[in-house]
Amino acid sequence: MARKSSTGNNIYQRKDGRWEGRLRTGTVNGRTVFSYIYASSYEEAVRKLSELIKKSSETDARQPENSFRAIAGEWMKLQNLRLKPASLSAYANILNSYLFPNFGDRAISNIGRAEVVSFAYSLMKCRNAEQKGLSASTVSTILTVSKSIFRYASQERGLAVADICGISIKQNKNEPPFLSKEEQSLLLCWLCKHMSPCNLGILLSLYTGIRLGELCALKWKDISKKDQSVMVYQTMQRVQRPEEKRTEVVIQAPKSASAIRTIPVAKEIAVLLAQNRKGDDAYLLTGEPDYYLEPRTLQRRFKKVLKESGLGDINFHALRHTFATRGIEAGFDPKTLSSVLGHATVSMTLNRYVHPTMEQKQRNMNLLSGLFAVK
Repeated sequence: MARKSSTGNNIYQRKDGRWEGRLRTGTVNGRTVFSYIYASSYEEAVRKLSELIKKSSETDARQPENSFRAIAGEWMKLQNLRLKPASLSAYANILNSYLFPNFGDRAISNIGRAEVVSFAYSLMKCRNAEQKGLSASTVSTILTVSKSIFRYASQERGLAVADICGISIKQNKNEPPFLSKEEQSLLLCWLCKHMSPCNLGILLSLYTGIRLGELCALKWKDISKKDQSVMVYQTMQRVQRPEEKRTEVVIQAPKSASAIRTIPVAKEIAVLLAQNRKGDDAYLLTGEPDYYLEPRTLQRRFKKVLKESGLGDINFHALRHTFATRGIEAGFDPKTLSSVLGHATVSMTLNRYVHPTMEQKQRNMNLLSGLFAVK
């Protein structure tokens, strides 16, 4: 026989006549973990269960080191040893903006899987007309951080925590914009007519796929006169200082080893580079050794170029997508293209950066025309 006590927990009478009460204390590998009490009467079971609940609450209160905030702090210290400032800044922003306000002072063992799911979906809901919900991609990143913290609590601290590894958010795949051949030709003509260090950098990105931050960090000494190639080994980013509202520009090695690469350039591009070359210590985008363009400044300059050249508004990253698409159309093998773009795998290149045009689809479909010849 089961009865609901005033504590809100079930108390059962066992076959041996004793009364059993239980209190949920967490989950391990998706399974709920309970603490149990036993008594000879229902009243005694209620009393013992109440004492167990009180003791459990007092234990949590005495152990702030087991709070989500404390566990996340320990986890962040480990990330300091392996992550770059930009990633650390992004993680700190996720914790302070989303996770701490919702889970901060809670004992991590008492945070259930259903709560995490509900929290994730609530982030995507519009709060009001002015404040839209977060994108599925951003919420997925927040979940990734949460999963790492829960995994740390379980594996390194031995705490009983909910299994949230399988929680995921469905993301709609929107094809990123890229320039058509006509648009690319229009942009090329405008850049060549209005050649400047900045416009030369934009053109270089269009014909090498170099990333925004990589381009901003590029100096003339990284561009070989002899080999007609560009050496990419660092990137520029603006990051937020830990525990501060200030931001700063940092130049550092890329996140992955595959991003460090040498990119050969086409002969025509090599000629342009040679004609506009500055001192080795000068930044490509400014032509000066002590003055650089940071990514957001280059983004603004690029928007101005698009407007003046008569093109629609696109993100600077679209130049990278354009290069990858033109490369496949021109006959690049996927492995070579992946290496030039600095990707770890060929699948990443094909899935994210290659966008077949209708012309390319038609050309491939025409390869089948011989199968339908009338004999």
